[in-house]
Amino acid sequence: MKTVASLLIAVLFVSCARNGQETPSAAGTDPGPPPVWRTQGRDIPDALTDFLRANSDYRLLRAEDLQGNGDLTEGFQTHGPFEMGDANGDKYPDIAAVLVKGVTPRLYIVVLLTQPTANYSVQPIWVIRDAAERIGGVRVRPGEIQPLYCSGCDSNPVLRWVGAGFEGNVLRHGALACLSKGTKIYRKPASDSDLVLTLEKTAYMAALAKVWRQI
Repeated sequence: MKTVASLLIAVLFVSCARNGQETPSAAGTDPGPPPVWRTQGRDIPDALTDFLRANSDYRLLRAEDLQGNGDLTEGFQTHGPFEMGDANGDKYPDIAAVLVKGVTPRLYIVVLLTQPTANYSVQPIWVIRDAAERIGGVRVRPGEIQPLYCSGCDSNPVLRWVGAGFEGNVLRHGALACLSKGTKIYRKPASDSDLVLTLEKTAYMAALAKVWRQI
């Protein structure tokens, strides 16, 4: 994997527990998960109900959509098919939901309904659309969405808001990533950009650019 970034980076030559591991802040301390607006066990938000009514090909994820996968089914009983939180970092609670289309085959979708003002936007953000792999739920943290392909594991991808949608392999400003010896840092997020630095030892990298990508 080539790691690419702008010149606005900092290198901290300290030991890393696991290569590629991200820590939540440049301070190196983990404050724990930020607060989210939990909705499991409550009524479906009106904005989500209206969206499903206007998009009748889709429905909310149900337990039977996860049959044969006991891990996802058990997790679904805890977190349900949707969650509210500030997924795009604008200080307003958004609605992230897992939807299903069809029966044979079933297709899985993660959609975000944002709230830039007092009302939810009419146009949804399709985070994942019509995927064959089962998605058992979704987590929301400020600026992040995490689709749940497994429950109680650490391999679910984290998708981060980049201004016009969500991407994987992206770090927000101030985040740390543990990179292994030999990792190459490029001037711009493109594999043909100028090489800036090749790490001589495993090190934490602090992302000081607005968006910092790995390719």
